[in-house]
Amino acid sequence: MVIKPRHESRELIILKFLNARKNLTINERNYYNHLVKGFKGEQIFDQWLEKLPNDWLVLNDLNF
Repeated sequence: MVIKPRHESRELIILKFLNARKNLTINERNYYNHLVKGFKGEQIFDQWLEKLPNDWLVLNDLNF
């Protein structure tokens, strides 16, 4: 059971808007692509976790 849903990070949201409005530098573009791929990978992992029995608790983006 998912208790806390996953959301895009603020940094990813900001870079997404900046990418649409201006040309990012090579380093910024690489970092943006890295964040996008990481978020997509987390979403795929979340889909795998949804198939688990309901006796599991899933807390996304939880810092200890």
